[in-house]
Amino acid sequence: MDLQLLRAFLLVVEHGSLNRAAERLQLAQSTLTRRMRALEHELGGPLFERGPSGVAPTAAGQLLERQLRPVLADLDRALGEVRKRARGQSAELRVGYLMSAVADYLNPALAALRRAHPEVKVRMLDLSPGEQMAALRRGEIDVALIGATGRLLSREFYVRRLARLPVLVALAETHPLAARKNLRFADLRDEHFTLRGRARIRRALPERLDLPPRAPLGLSRPLRPGRRQPHPRPAPRGHRGSRVLDS
Repeated sequence: MDLQLLRAFLLVVEHGSLNRAAERLQLAQSTLTRRMRALEHELGGPLFERGPSGVAPTAAGQLLERQLRPVLADLDRALGEVRKRARGQSAELRVGYLMSAVADYLNPALAALRRAHPEVKVRMLDLSPGEQMAALRRGEIDVALIGATGRLLSREFYVRRLARLPVLVALAETHPLAARKNLRFADLRDEHFTLRGRARIRRALPERLDLPPRAPLGLSRPLRPGRRQPHPRPAPRGHRGSRVLDS
């Protein structure tokens, strides 16, 4: 059924006059009359009672108006959202991020966004680099604040490097690698990493580690030679009996 025909019906009901509705639609009254009769024929009964002072909806016309208005309102809202998304505009911005980059890069950008576009609702998702890449491809996030693995997306998405972030590893002073000034990820392939699962890991670690309230912690399995190596998040500050090294 023609949406414009249904909108014309609502306009006739609103004005109570075919003549005034035709003027609003910039149509000849005879043209609008034929369209309303075609709508009545399609629905199987009269929608208007004609009188000397204009037209009024019949019981069927009143029912059609009540059912039609919310449907068209929802359709208009949906089309408006689609148009905004197609133009790169949206009332919601979904951001995937790494905890290590929040303070220096994400928070200032969000503050500027709120000042410039206070109507935009921001949804934050704490995701690993792999999870952000998958979410981008599924259309579940709009922006990914990701590590070096972001270069893998350059053929699919717009990628911009904001900065180089240091990656730190905390080792016991007795660890064979603790004497090195710099480390490569390949040097750590057989080590365990603290990555996620903050509450469970906090209970397992000694109290003297003095973790911040929301440190992003957890344990992963050792890396195996030949496997793709993840980018661990910055480890917590070192404590007595450990050294923190730049990798």
